[in-house]
Amino acid sequence: PSNGYTSQAFFKGFQEGYLTLDALVAFVFGIIIVNALKEQGASTKKQLIVVCAKAAAIAAVLLAVMYTALSYMGASSVEELGILENGAEV
Repeated sequence: PSNGYTSQAFFKGFQEGYLTLDALVAFVFGIIIVNALKEQGASTKKQLIVVCAKAAAIAAVLLAVMYTALSYMGASSVEELGILENGAEV
């Protein structure tokens, strides 16, 4: 690991992830989704929660599949490419 990640990897990663504004954009995107669901006819809080939970489950499965595939590709690329400096080179 590089210098910043040797002692406090979680906090360093969290800080760098926050700098990309992922958390703030997720809140804004969530508001857009809820408003779109209301326009499509979801009127009660229960309906909104059910639809959002279904969408979250589908997204979680798809993300798990994608990240599993990416992890496999990264792990198996060492045989073909050798050990590289960073993920961009892989």
